[in-house]
Amino acid sequence: MEVRHQGRNDPRLPSPLHKRRQGRQHGTDYGIAINPKRTDLIEATKDAGLPIKTIEELRDIAYAIVGTPDKVQFGDRVVGIIEARDGTIMDVVRAVKEYEFAD
Repeated sequence: MEVRHQGRNDPRLPSPLHKRRQGRQHGTDYGIAINPKRTDLIEATKDAGLPIKTIEELRDIAYAIVGTPDKVQFGDRVVGIIEARDGTIMDVVRAVKEYEFAD
């Protein structure tokens, strides 16, 4: 099963299968991350020969392959208000700006 993120259907981006077709590694070739609180899963998979990594290690591997993602930019439009029970405005949530691809 492949997980697609919003925006992955953009025709300018390669499909998730693109790298597989080119013979590159994919999926569990880089490792799997297991929640450290799930000691039962860690115990059950330790002899399976799978490369178990932390989620941070997998993030760093991904960044090394495709680069660090751009920072999210927010617009001026407020889409949510965080309000305390006494009515005090604590924070606001702003709409995300549409991403613009560099040519």
